[in-house]
Amino acid sequence: KERALSLLHLHALYAGLAFFPARLSCDWSFACVPMVSSLLDPRNLLSAALYLAMAAVVVAAAPQWRGNSSAAGLGGPVRARVRAFVVALSAAPFVPASNVLFYVGTFIGERLLYLPSVGACLLVAEGVEMIFPPSQETQQGNATNATNATIVERPAVKAVLDSLDNFPREGRAAAR
Repeated sequence: KERALSLLHLHALYAGLAFFPARLSCDWSFACVPMVSSLLDPRNLLSAALYLAMAAVVVAAAPQWRGNSSAAGLGGPVRARVRAFVVALSAAPFVPASNVLFYVGTFIGERLLYLPSVGACLLVAEGVEMIFPPSQETQQGNATNATNATIVERPAVKAVLDSLDNFPREGRAAAR
């Protein structure tokens, strides 16, 4: 019971790292995330929210996977296949590392999220496009472009600033 609850919580942590990578670590140790030992632990709400959201995405995408063009929405069946691929790219590469089918030996590590994070980025872009569909109106198109730019630029700027910490002090002044 404790192992299963803790694994479900780890999946919620992985989803958080994939969609909001604010707290990254080069060395996650086994004791970095306390075990979930009770159903009454509030961390179980994160796990439940993750699996409910995943179920909602699968249910919403199911008509598109079957090729039902009337349910495909904007872009028709080709767009539906792209969306189905994006959902699969977010989840499928994580399955071998999820400790569900077999024990991997890694408690938590960002390196296991390289390919799923590509799917997560594409999922966010799909979500933004569904909320702000491209149109002929410049104002709405600019809102979509600004949102996408913010999603891409913020982590890029953070990565550059973090990498500057690796320079020696003399080189850091020259690099800035």
